[in-house]
Amino acid sequence: MIHPIQIIFKYFYILYILYEKKVVNCRVLEIDIKSKNNKTNNTLIGIYVLKTNKHFYIGLSNNLDKRKREHFYKLNRNEHPNIKLQNVYNKGYNIEFEIIQECNIEDLNRLEIFWMDLYSILHPELKSLNLKSGIEVKINIEVL
Repeated sequence: MIHPIQIIFKYFYILYILYEKKVVNCRVLEIDIKSKNNKTNNTLIGIYVLKTNKHFYIGLSNNLDKRKREHFYKLNRNEHPNIKLQNVYNKGYNIEFEIIQECNIEDLNRLEIFWMDLYSILHPELKSLNLKSGIEVKINIEVL
């Protein structure tokens, strides 16, 4: 059964997409809107999630394939800069990398903040491994 809050956020997100008209391929909410500007030199640009059955980490990249390799390379060498994520990996949790949304490079920061907050609401059973919440990231960006 779908939780009522998920329905509310699904419709909120649809309105958000219609307003912005720059969002593409949102697989998590089963929305498929295409854009011509979401790839540069055959690299995917977008927002991703690293997740276990108890945790999640939202990130952004202008090269998603490369970013995935970097994460797992550093985790395997016990050198990941995110201590929370490194500890989860060291405890033996299976970490999966999933692309949540492809987007234009100009939208990366804004969409990462959006997804950090939305993922927390849609998956309250999962603990965030992000070092800062979406709200804190937004405040830091606005101060700069």
